[in-house]
Parts: sequence; structure tokens; C-alpha cells
Amino acid sequence: APQEVHAVQAPPARGMAGAPHAAGLPPVEVPANPFPGLDVPHSTESSLVTCSSTKGPLHIAMYNGWSPHGYDRFKEIVDTGFFSSKVALFRCVKNWIVQFGVSGEPRLTKLWRQKGSIPDDPQWLPKGARRFKRGMISFAGGGANSRGTELFFANADVGLGGAKHETPFGVLVGAESFKTLDAWYKGYGELQAFGGHAPAQGKMYNRGLEYLEAEYPDIDYITRCEVVWTGSGQGSAAAAAAAAPVAALVP
Repeated sequence: APQEVHAVQAPPARGMAGAPHAAGLPPVEVPANPFPGLDVPHSTESSLVTCSSTKGPLHIAMYNGWSPHGYDRFKEIVDTGFFSSKVALFRCVKNWIVQFGVSGEPRLTKLWRQKGSIPDDPQWLPKGARRFKRGMISFAGGGANSRGTELFFANADVGLGGAKHETPFGVLVGAESFKTLDAWYKGYGELQAFGGHAPAQGKMYNRGLEYLEAEYPDIDYITRCEVVWTGSGQGSAAAAAAAAPVAALVP
């Protein structure tokens, strides 16, 4: 399971903290249910996060009903400008996951440790061999109530969701997002503890970009994320309907 070896948590707000989120329709549709046939939890708020990476853009639709604590924590991470520190996609495994969420600045890693981890949310995915769907995003962790800043996308439909921290709070949307997901460099593969050549998390925590740029020249990064839209209800269509003016009654 994707694991966060140490609890790496959140600093005081900086960068985009407090930036207003755009009203109206989002640049990419936030569907009410990205997985027809899958019974997703009801949400009272949804958001769209747009990120830049070294291989292209990606858009993440998020739903507060899927994972309330995870939804709030990810928005907090984004709004503080965390990803502008260059966040490495350090564990890219073909047909499985891509894990990320360690700041490129050791100073920020220490600050986020002080924030503390978030409680687990109830798992809503149905039981099954491949219940965690391609493009879903969740926090990584190392046991109960261990979610900090490390996250993962599913590169394919995979059999995750059994650990307490593996509760998805969103999913990639738009063709260009999946093109970017597939383009990230996967040559370093798994963590070294599992036979791969991925960077050592401890060295990332302590040395940040100095370590990565010297020893992993082909690694990809997320370089910026921003919450570009937030609306009430489940998806952008529901939010638009709720915001539409009510026609005046004519006697």
C-alpha cells in the first residue's frame, strides 16, 4: 500500500493562501458522478484544482462527501502554495500508482510535520479486486489517522482501498489530465524497499531538491496547483443550477 514513512504535515498559509476561488462555471466540467454505476457519497461542495507539471497540466475534481477530512486538507495544501516548492512524482509505477507530496524545501517539510495528521474518513469504495479507479487521488499513509501531505494517483484500476488512509477524495478529469498522468517518467519505478530505484523518502525530507536534482535528473514534478473553482452541491452542473436566478412569479 502507498505509505508515508513519516507524518509530514502542513505549514502556515503562504503563497496563494486566501486567494478567492472563481465563481461561475469551471474551465473543465466537474461531473456529479465521474463513475456511472458507482454509488458515490453525496457532496455538499465540490471543487476543481488545476496543476502544472513538468509534463503538462492536470485537473482534479474534488468532492467533500467522498472524504471530508481529505478534501479539506488537500485544499489547505493547495491554498498555501505547497506545490510551488516543486513536488516530485517520486514513486511512479506503471499500471499501479504515482506517489508524491514531499516538498522540495526541507524547511516546509518540517513546518508541515508540526501541523499534525488528519483523522481517517469512512471508506466508501465497494469491495472488489480493482475498486480504486484510474485517476482517483487519495492520501498515502502509514496506518490509522496518518494522512499528512503525501498522496497518490492510480495509474490504472487497482486493488487499493483496504487501508484506512486509502479513501479517494477526487479524480482527474479531462483528456489532457490523463495524457499528463501517462507521460510522467516511470523509469525509477518502485521504492527501493520493494526492489525499485525510486528516491529515498528520508533523503527527500532532509535534502529536498538538492538530493533529487543531483541523483534523479529524469524525475518529474508538480510545480504549481490552484483551486480554480468551488461550488455548492455535487459537481458544476448542480452548482450552476443552485446559483441560477429564480424566475419571478407573474400573477
